[in-house]
Amino acid sequence: MLSSPTSRPAWLPGRIRSLAVVLLFCSGCGTSPSEDSGQSAIQNSLTARGYLQSVFQRYRHAQSYRDNAVARLSYTIDGRLQSEQAPLSVRMDGRTIYVSAYDVQIWSDQEGTMAWIVDQATENHDSQVLRLPPREGRFDPQDLLADAVLNEKISSGLAGPPAQLDWLFADHPMQRLFAENHEIKFGKRRELDDRLCQMVLVTADADQYRFWIDQDSSVIRRVDLPSIAMPDDLADHVYLTLDLINATFDTDTETPPIDDLPRQPKFVSRMIPLPPPQPAPRLGQSAKSFRIRDRTGKVQISDQGSDREITVILFVTATEVSLWNAAAFDGWASLMTADVAARVRSIIIADQEAAGKLPADLTVPVAVDANHSLQTVVMNADRDADCGLVVIDRQGRIAWVESLMTPQHFAALGPIIGDVLRGIDVPGRLLDQWRADVSTYRNLLGAEMAKHQAAWKQQ
Repeated sequence: MLSSPTSRPAWLPGRIRSLAVVLLFCSGCGTSPSEDSGQSAIQNSLTARGYLQSVFQRYRHAQSYRDNAVARLSYTIDGRLQSEQAPLSVRMDGRTIYVSAYDVQIWSDQEGTMAWIVDQATENHDSQVLRLPPREGRFDPQDLLADAVLNEKISSGLAGPPAQLDWLFADHPMQRLFAENHEIKFGKRRELDDRLCQMVLVTADADQYRFWIDQDSSVIRRVDLPSIAMPDDLADHVYLTLDLINATFDTDTETPPIDDLPRQPKFVSRMIPLPPPQPAPRLGQSAKSFRIRDRTGKVQISDQGSDREITVILFVTATEVSLWNAAAFDGWASLMTADVAARVRSIIIADQEAAGKLPADLTVPVAVDANHSLQTVVMNADRDADCGLVVIDRQGRIAWVESLMTPQHFAALGPIIGDVLRGIDVPGRLLDQWRADVSTYRNLLGAEMAKHQAAWKQQ
């Protein structure tokens, strides 16, 4: 069944991702340098600005290049270092280019360019494959980024589009780096992957970026961002690193480990966005039998609801994002007008650990489900799910469910509650809308495939 892709990582807050991507596109990066400084032969013959320009020109005129690059995001929360990484590799041999950027695969050669998405959750974006005819002149990444679906998939990745594509194919690689008011100077040297690298430090306004360049081959081995100060104590430090593993200008003697095209590929000249996911099967059904009281013993909820017309339950675990959701839920409930609040019972069900970490000043009642088992019963959800929300109507039916709640979902919750209070069949409406969206999608995809096939025959 078709469903929409989920591009966010396990729990990473969107503000960390967005800021990191913005900084990378300003062109550089930084962890702290180390080891011996001292002047190199490079520094004796070129200014740092001239040296960095010459490195980018080396890329611009390269006939071959390959790496096994990854983008790595690291952040510290409550003194604990956490990190995640994603593939961001580029290979080029003459006119043959292969890119693995997150779950997007790109292959381009003298016969044309193809791009597809490797994602089991969406059946590889419903097996759509973007196919473009051969291009006059150099490969241009903008041909692909002009496609709205691919642009969204790549740009919303851990570090945005691969910077290597800019270095290899832009007419003026990293042009924004070289503004007259930006300071570019040599830094210390250190070994990376047993290669002595010269660091070039770029200060662009308030930001500093560090490029680690192999002194022998002029290949960039790492690009680092400095520590990012996050608002609201979201994280103590955030680092984004483009780690260009095994980067070399040597000709690739092996076929890159490219993922196969989807079975029965659906060739298109532009990718069609997928319809939204099918509404949860539990919508409109009665909740499975349960009963629980809050910590005071005064508020009881069950599969039949509560003492009010509508019952809204937020399930909370001890993860940071789940606890943030609890605070957001409490704030959302506090904004209800008195007449709405008299008809809606809002309650948090927390596991034992989360209950001890919730703020003491919450206004919504809290019930403790020690083993975090009720979420499975009520929502038919994975017991390991972080934070879900369910709305039970006056008939004891599940009127709305969100299995992975984020603070952004609360904006949609108010209108949903209003519709349920007015007696609107929200599950039926959602299912009807989904069916219409799927029908529209299939019509658009069919028309695009036919148009593409006709155009391709004329090539």
